[in-house]
Amino acid sequence: MGLGELHNKHLEEHYKEKRWICSVRSQLTKEGEDPDPAAGVEILLSPRMADRILEQGHIGARIVYVRLEGPACNLFIVIPYIPYRGRKRAPFAKDTITQLHELLATVCKTDCIILMGDMNCELQRNVENC
Repeated sequence: MGLGELHNKHLEEHYKEKRWICSVRSQLTKEGEDPDPAAGVEILLSPRMADRILEQGHIGARIVYVRLEGPACNLFIVIPYIPYRGRKRAPFAKDTITQLHELLATVCKTDCIILMGDMNCELQRNVENC
């Protein structure tokens, strides 16, 4: 089952500051799914970049991505919003990280991956496997 079959892709145009901006947003779309009120991720693109969209979508309310045609290689931009460590109900950080790994495994090997987002973590120094 592909990403598009799991969740509807959502693409909207917003008028902001007298310029059209393309917005790729995450949102829960499955019937009966418990909404995650703290979640939501969005990528805003200029009209120039919006014209270069090859693919776009989201996984639930915590990961959004867009693939753009680039001059030397295509860009795959992904923004996760990782739940905080003390969260008491799903989705948990490890679930979102697993979804992120699965998504990144599908990216074309010649694309340049740009990963940015709210990771909700502290990076420590001199830690194994970090």
